[in-house]
Amino acid sequence: MLQFAIAPDEIVVTAILAMGAPRCIEQRWTRRTRSSFLLAAAPVLWAMEKDAIGHDLADFLDHAGVPLAIANMLPRPASTAASAAIAAAALEVANV
Repeated sequence: MLQFAIAPDEIVVTAILAMGAPRCIEQRWTRRTRSSFLLAAAPVLWAMEKDAIGHDLADFLDHAGVPLAIANMLPRPASTAASAAIAAAALEVANV
């Protein structure tokens, strides 16, 4: 089983092999700049974990890549200044 959890500032890829006792390996990426991510935890190559999740699944994941483009499309939370401006505008509209 493969699971991708994609958020604006983090991507988590989880590989689970359920043959006998379930084995789970996770890769966690965090946003470094506006358009790039940094591997924060887990193996650099899935092949390093082939004994845990199987050769075929490790090979597939090494070729699949990380869905960076999807994470870059997601809206990011507003900055503190933007949130304050939105709140001020809402107050002004409410008082009209």
